[in-house]
Amino acid sequence: MLNTTLDEERDIAKMAGHALSEKFIEGYLHKSIIYVKNDHLMLKTPNCEPVSIRALTSRNQETSKKFSQRGKVYKLKKRLSSECSDHTV
Repeated sequence: MLNTTLDEERDIAKMAGHALSEKFIEGYLHKSIIYVKNDHLMLKTPNCEPVSIRALTSRNQETSKKFSQRGKVYKLKKRLSSECSDHTV
């Protein structure tokens, strides 16, 4: 009984991981996404080069090292965008 419950939870977690991965890839290929790279907030729209929106300052380096050792965290935010020229920096 306990093994069945753990197996079901493991299967649910795997399905959720695959769904999130698919949505991230779909968003990256077809929609605008915002992400952080090298202490810069970046905007990537389809068929355009990534644009730096803002440099992140006042970061605690110890905290950032602590979180970076845990693994990668992706936060996705839906934005409506039709063209690259719609964005101003």
